[in-house]
Amino acid sequence: MHEPDPAAAPPPHETPETPAPAGGTDRFRHLYPMVTGAAYAMLTLLGLLLGLYGGMHYGWLGTPAAQGGARTVLAVAGALLLALLLFVAVRLAGVGMGTRMGALLPATAWFLVTVVMSLPRPEGDLFITGSAAGYAYMFGGCAAVAVAVLRTPTTSTWPFAPIPDMPPKDPAR
Repeated sequence: MHEPDPAAAPPPHETPETPAPAGGTDRFRHLYPMVTGAAYAMLTLLGLLLGLYGGMHYGWLGTPAAQGGARTVLAVAGALLLALLLFVAVRLAGVGMGTRMGALLPATAWFLVTVVMSLPRPEGDLFITGSAAGYAYMFGGCAAVAVAVLRTPTTSTWPFAPIPDMPPKDPAR
């Protein structure tokens, strides 16, 4: 076997200050920002889809089979259940990414879709009406995403700081 020369210089990724990762060299480190950006884009798309689905189905429990006040109570319960599911999705997005931005992007996308769907169209149509279920969905969803974003633990300050274990950019370039 060939013995490594102890006097030889360490590989470029391994300096005395920054040892090599435990699994050996990380050949794909340069792809981290691209993969992270793609994940953020997918979470934003998830927020858009959650907004579209919720805006069309927020009163799903208030079926015509229920009569009178029971129908309203069931519709509000369905809207609050969708808000709870929205909380879980936003919270899991933030925890999965390890940043509050991971929770904030789907929450913002959901909010924008919900606002647009609650505006009246020129024909007079509305997706999210001014009913008890519509208000429960909008305000319950806003409260759910706000709590989910604020309660998301963060393990990193990225994208506002360099990725750990990456050399800083050369300011001369």
